[in-house]
Amino acid sequence: MGAARAGLKVLVVDDYPDAALALGLLLEAAGCRVRVVTDPVAAEPAARAFAPDVVALEVRLRRADGCALARRLAAGLARRPALVAVTGYAAAAVEERCRAAGIDRLLAKGCPPAALLAAVQAAGRAAAVPNPWDN
Repeated sequence: MGAARAGLKVLVVDDYPDAALALGLLLEAAGCRVRVVTDPVAAEPAARAFAPDVVALEVRLRRADGCALARRLAAGLARRPALVAVTGYAAAAVEERCRAAGIDRLLAKGCPPAALLAAVQAAGRAAAVPNPWDN
């Protein structure tokens, strides 16, 4: 498993604590700086405080709409993080909702760890490239 870019900051949002912790540990082992949030209500304040390069989130949260949360995170932070959905519900309808919400990548839970790390790393690189229209 290739190491993630040194210091890549990743916010993990998943209301299943075991899944959130497992993803956080995998990302930390790859060299990322990670914050894990298991309460979707706490995700926005955590993102403002942590300023992540990437947000890896479950879109089918029990107490919140993950796609709506992704939209708020993309619009409400000083610098837009890359958004990676890591979900157990990677069906075509979910893919459409994710794309409409501005989510950059969609992965199914249980995908190979190397694929997940590659997607997070690629999303982090893309987020680091300044948008010329922002100037």
